[in-house]
Amino acid sequence: MNASERLQIDTSPDALSTSSSNVSVIIRAGATGDGNSAINIDAPEIELAAGAQINMLILGEGRSGDVNIESSSLRLSGESSRPTTISNSVVLSDPTAPETGSGGNLIIKTRSLEVEDGAQIAVRTDSLGSGGTLDITADDVTVSGIGSRTPSLITSASGLPPSSFTRYTALPNGSGPSGNIVINTNRLTTDNGGQIVTGTNSNSNAGKLTVNASDYISLDGEVPRLGRSGLLGNAIFGSGEGGDINVNTPNLSLSNGATINTSNFNSAGNRPPGSGAAGDINLTASTITLRDESIITAETVSGFNGANITI
Repeated sequence: MNASERLQIDTSPDALSTSSSNVSVIIRAGATGDGNSAINIDAPEIELAAGAQINMLILGEGRSGDVNIESSSLRLSGESSRPTTISNSVVLSDPTAPETGSGGNLIIKTRSLEVEDGAQIAVRTDSLGSGGTLDITADDVTVSGIGSRTPSLITSASGLPPSSFTRYTALPNGSGPSGNIVINTNRLTTDNGGQIVTGTNSNSNAGKLTVNASDYISLDGEVPRLGRSGLLGNAIFGSGEGGDINVNTPNLSLSNGATINTSNFNSAGNRPPGSGAAGDINLTASTITLRDESIITAETVSGFNGANITI
């Protein structure tokens, strides 16, 4: 899809249907992907709102393909019956005979990226196949606010059902490993509950989260019951190991309860802790500032290695 001025995908907030306006490529159960499927979108301005979707999904075997998005300005905001989402996902179609198809990569190049009010950018696997890499290159990245159920998210996850297919049952003991997140930017901001997360809810490992910001990283705020703004690595429920968080920037600032955190237990306390090692936190910066109950923490309740902090 090539638009000379603007691409807008929107879902009416008063729509009676639970479906969303979407651009999708789907490899169904029983089919086999050859890796050549793709979604390629190029427009100066791209806006998704009110539950709109851009999705690459594989429910079958083989490999799906990549999602490539290029724009000067990319904005995702809001939700309807589901969050506004750009994703590349491996989806579980049959819990009794999960497929082994693997997901492709999600590649975003833009000057300005905004993820707001519960919207999500995600690579996920909920079946036996591995998830792809999420690669973001932007001058400015902002993840801000919450929706009715979840924070605004940039995420890579194993064993968590894709937001656009929540009707499927997760397969905690059989999901494949999730992919890495790599963000190269000048300026990164998370606030009002916005989060960047790598996680596993299965027996497979989570990918690494790497953020390179040439000017600064600013993490600010928290929202009761939905968590702190910031960078998180989780290894909960299964035996999968959590991914490392690697940060490189001249100036790193955490304020008003924001966090950089790796952990192998659920902060809500409603499930047993994971038995895999929590990831490490590696920070390289000229200046690191924490204010007003902000925290950099690595927590583990198992006897495994991991959960180290290196500054």
